[in-house]
Amino acid sequence: MIILITQFLFTFTTLWAKHNLLESETFMDSLKESWLVVYVSVYVLATFMQLYVFKVTNIFKAMTFFSGFSLILTVVLGYILFDEILDWRDVTSIVLVLTALSIIGLEKKQKT
Repeated sequence: MIILITQFLFTFTTLWAKHNLLESETFMDSLKESWLVVYVSVYVLATFMQLYVFKVTNIFKAMTFFSGFSLILTVVLGYILFDEILDWRDVTSIVLVLTALSIIGLEKKQKT
């Protein structure tokens, strides 16, 4: 349950930051806004929640699935909500990240 909540927080905060950055006139103006502090705080909290779950459980393969799903969901919602069109560099980066996550997820755990 914690993993689902953290993935929701990652996706929500990323979309919220995109929305606020699009609303601000310049990037420097957005650095002065209070939403940035809340964004960073929620993102850090979600990261620590996720790291705690990964430490106490053995769901490494699930982590790669949730990370990939969150990345795809963020891209799709960015397109739907903000009409954000990715260029070839962004698409290449996303494909590389998804490939790396797939390789990590398929990796067998070494016996110690």
